[in-house]
Amino acid sequence: MKWQEATFGLGLISSLLFVLHQYLQFIAQISMPFFDKYLDPALMMPILLHLLVWERRLIFRDTSSRLPESYIFGYFLLAVIFGELVFPYLSDKFIADYWDILSYALGSYAYAIAQRISNSQSRML
Repeated sequence: MKWQEATFGLGLISSLLFVLHQYLQFIAQISMPFFDKYLDPALMMPILLHLLVWERRLIFRDTSSRLPESYIFGYFLLAVIFGELVFPYLSDKFIADYWDILSYALGSYAYAIAQRISNSQSRML
């Protein structure tokens, strides 16, 4: 079942943590400097990658669709290029913080591990 996949669980937990963090930061006005800086970039990658797989499964009607690790790395590079180079160049509202690259990498790595777990679980069934 889809909800039993590790990638689904990671995407769901990442989404819930993202919403909770946004609520705490902007509505409850609770500041947690480390999380305010690095949690969102780390959570972005599992959410983005899970949505990409969901889109591929929806469009191609292939429920076994997975992202190759080269694609995960490619999307990581795109996030780094846009998030740390292009957007800060286009607007002063964006700040190039190269520690975000580590956050993107951790999120991508977490997704790759979750996908491996999902693959090994599906082979056992």
